[in-house]
Amino acid sequence: LIYRLKSERHDFNNHLGVIYGLLESGEPDRAGDYVKQLVKTNEEYQNIVNIPYAMVRAILNYKLSAARENGIELRLDASLPERLKLNEFDLTVILGNLLDNAMEACAAIGEGSRYIGLSILYKPDYLIIRVENPVSRKPVNLQEGRNRTTKADAENHGFGLNNIEYLVNKHNGLMKIDQNQDIYRVDIAVLVD
Repeated sequence: LIYRLKSERHDFNNHLGVIYGLLESGEPDRAGDYVKQLVKTNEEYQNIVNIPYAMVRAILNYKLSAARENGIELRLDASLPERLKLNEFDLTVILGNLLDNAMEACAAIGEGSRYIGLSILYKPDYLIIRVENPVSRKPVNLQEGRNRTTKADAENHGFGLNNIEYLVNKHNGLMKIDQNQDIYRVDIAVLVD
């Protein structure tokens, strides 16, 4: 997200030059269309989630912006109180992997039915995370196999859920994966110090 914002700022003078040139050449309608496109592009990268933890907020806004850009509906409920002792590094790994998996599953679904449901809440002593999304494949035995991937190159894929599981256990938490028909859901509770 930071890279994208720096890139857009770098191009800002070029955009102003185009607008100025269109106005100077007597094409105000085209200048207006150009400005509308710039505003639309800028809106795509606004803060979607605003929580008081910078690293977690950054990964969520980065991943959710990408999901929205790819036409995935977002169903969000994220609210955390200030001053929790969160391990933000580990939490960004958990959330990043969960959202990557959800976006990948949505990519295989027809447009119009793609969504990511994300809930992050604090209940005394636990951070509760739920991610759900539609899937196009039949239910599989989610407890079998190490990597739990559906990709052909299983040797080089499927590490995301293992990494999540490792970090959840590291923080004395619980993880439950469920797939009913065409909905895949991961529920996590992580102990907060």
